[in-house]
Amino acid sequence: MIVYSIILIAVAIVLAVIAIRINKGQTDLIINYHQSRVKPEEKLRYARDFSKGIFCLSSTMLIAGITVLITKVLIADIILVAGIIISVVILIRVQNRYNKGVF
Repeated sequence: MIVYSIILIAVAIVLAVIAIRINKGQTDLIINYHQSRVKPEEKLRYARDFSKGIFCLSSTMLIAGITVLITKVLIADIILVAGIIISVVILIRVQNRYNKGVF
């Protein structure tokens, strides 16, 4: 279980770094077709809102990684699945708002 925890925490750190870079306006980290219809004047707000979904995913993975060390794997997996669902909902909302659709 320690390996599972290390993987979750390592991926959480990588996602947090990516989210920080996107939050600062580095939208080239987002695939082009996900931002093809985003207006140029809304790019910074889009990046900040998009990064919230990535931050949510990162924090969920960090919490799940720590939970694996403290309790059972099942509880950590429930936390992880719930966090992934919430993150996907956030990202879909951002895409629908700024890009007028997911694709």
